[in-house]
Amino acid sequence: MVTTDTGSSLAAAAVISYLIQMMKNSRLPLFAWISQETPRVTRAVAVVLSGVATVGIHATFSNGTLIVSGLSATVILMGLWHWGVQFAYTHGWFKATSQSGELLDLVKQLLQSQSLAAKPVPTVVAKG
Repeated sequence: MVTTDTGSSLAAAAVISYLIQMMKNSRLPLFAWISQETPRVTRAVAVVLSGVATVGIHATFSNGTLIVSGLSATVILMGLWHWGVQFAYTHGWFKATSQSGELLDLVKQLLQSQSLAAKPVPTVVAKG
């Protein structure tokens, strides 16, 4: 199965981005390997999860035999293409949602610095 529906691809990108953020913000030791300081790991996880969301391999195990079906050169090539598209959606969604918080923080800092600069500095007058 290769996902070609744009709506489904965007929904998968949103879910993948949300999962990655949950893993990065988790305090569980299970996810200690992924954090805000590991962008390469984050990208690798996004690549893998977008592939999982895109290309499905049909496999059954019956009577001691593993049967893999649905694999052909066409399916593999189209799957790789859609995997790349899915990663682009996932990466774009992740950047758009994760950086909006960073942008909001920067705006807050800017407003705070402007309000501090606008406050009058008390003057001391010496009487003597």
